[in-house]
Amino acid sequence: MKIKSLKAGLIFMTAVAMICSCKESYVPPTPVGGTTNNLVVEGMINVSADSTVIRLSRTVKLTDTTSVKPELNAQLSVENDAGATYNLTSLGKGRYYATGHPLPSTSKYRLRIKTADGKTYLSDYVEAKISPPIDSVSWKAFSDRIEIYATTHDPNKASTYYKYDYTDAWEFHAAFQSQLKVVGSTIVTRNLPADDIFTCWSNSSSTLINLASSAKLSQDVIYQNRVNTIPSDAEKISVRYSILVKQRVLTKEEFDFWTNLQKNTEKLGSIFDAQPSVLSGNIHNINDANEVVVGYVTAGTEATQRIFINRSQLPISYHKADPNHCATDSLLYYNPLSGIHEVQEYILTNQQIPISGFNLPAQGIIGAPPICADCTLRGTKAKPSYW
Repeated sequence: MKIKSLKAGLIFMTAVAMICSCKESYVPPTPVGGTTNNLVVEGMINVSADSTVIRLSRTVKLTDTTSVKPELNAQLSVENDAGATYNLTSLGKGRYYATGHPLPSTSKYRLRIKTADGKTYLSDYVEAKISPPIDSVSWKAFSDRIEIYATTHDPNKASTYYKYDYTDAWEFHAAFQSQLKVVGSTIVTRNLPADDIFTCWSNSSSTLINLASSAKLSQDVIYQNRVNTIPSDAEKISVRYSILVKQRVLTKEEFDFWTNLQKNTEKLGSIFDAQPSVLSGNIHNINDANEVVVGYVTAGTEATQRIFINRSQLPISYHKADPNHCATDSLLYYNPLSGIHEVQEYILTNQQIPISGFNLPAQGIIGAPPICADCTLRGTKAKPSYW
């Protein structure tokens, strides 16, 4: 299921492309009734106290170098079948939001979009799908990976079709802890912890479409649906890891939309690659029924659950990979063999970060490449509020 979830800036080919087994370059024809500049809509009308966020972008050509083409300066509003309207505000970069306030779950909802070029789009009215709580988020360690699962059930048998996403975060360490830093042309002791560049945090979001269905079961139960797999040597789990699993309930029509998208992109790799067919959803240009609009707007709620995994909980056989082949260098203030002032040559020019000194004050500094000693090159020093 190698497919990127629809998001602003996705590369999406809207032509009906011929799929063949050859590996020669293929230039798709222009789609009938349109171009590659089709509107892409992603988001859910949230009827709970959480905010509604909608992302708008445009499709791009296979040969374009950019993968991000947000749709700016649009006017968006949510409408229900009782006549109420809620306006959205631009966040920039093609993102639009409405501050969360509970909406009637018994109403049907649609999204109205007016783009900067004056075109108006409407999504079909959809019923609000209320997600049951996530019963548990669990994980299991294998010799080469850990797998993370979500379990849920709906005693009312009203859910059936589910979609899972996640955001995750992790604490990690640089390969070496620097005790020194360069100030101007002087090497001084770091003021720890303020100057620490050893401990950082990073984050990511799910990149796969993850669907589950209980349609063929006697009970509306999803048991240990796998939502993420992490290699045993990943930096993500080298210190402490956290994942926030998100669960939505889909209509049968939206489930079919995502299933078709999943099937198409499995053949080509990722949603950032070319797509083999038109995958329009439930959004339409009110004045041009032939215009292709990509995306599926739904309404409902989202259930979430967060867990943490500490390194101490994992097998001792797990070892973090070192793709940078990190090693320290002993750099002399003056190397009599080469005649080079190595500290000045490598440390004071920031090619190496000073780790510690040896045989000071005269002999030298132990240094390491920045990627090995400065965690801020791959993350942030700001600890997440929930950590």
